[in-house]
Amino acid sequence: MSWEVYNSDGQLLQATDLPDDAVTISKLSATGTASNSTFLRGDNTWAAPSGGPSQASQADIEAETNQDTYIPPDLIKNSPGVAKAWALTAANGTSNTVAYNMASLTDSGTGDRVYVFDVDFSSANYAASGNAFGPADNTIQTCIFGQNTQAAGSCDCLVRTESGNGNLDKENSAIFFGDQ
Repeated sequence: MSWEVYNSDGQLLQATDLPDDAVTISKLSATGTASNSTFLRGDNTWAAPSGGPSQASQADIEAETNQDTYIPPDLIKNSPGVAKAWALTAANGTSNTVAYNMASLTDSGTGDRVYVFDVDFSSANYAASGNAFGPADNTIQTCIFGQNTQAAGSCDCLVRTESGNGNLDKENSAIFFGDQ
């Protein structure tokens, strides 16, 4: 059945010509019940919205499972592309206040630091990266991670001279990626 609507002058109105509120809910021939917790679907049925996606588990996030879930802020740290630990270390081997997931930092000698994590990695197979620099000469030195120890709960870092024949006490940064 089709309907035609005319204005007071007898002119046929187009749908775009209808004034606001010309069609009320009571004039709709929709099935279901209109309420503040339902919406009118395209098939002319009043329905409650679906529950939406569920929260992803840590295992789903780490495995990057393709599913209809969401990652809440407190679990985003489990995503493979997110740093699991990082720190900025002073030249004298002490930890600066800029750090994440670091239980402690040990100065094991000239240019030799051991980072101990608050939350261990699932294994010793994780990536470590960083650099060392000094405000006096602004040169960037090499940082060698895991040469002595790379365990699930800790990793060492050696800050080497440009020639690689000795260690230096330089401010350095370290960042760690992997599964925890």
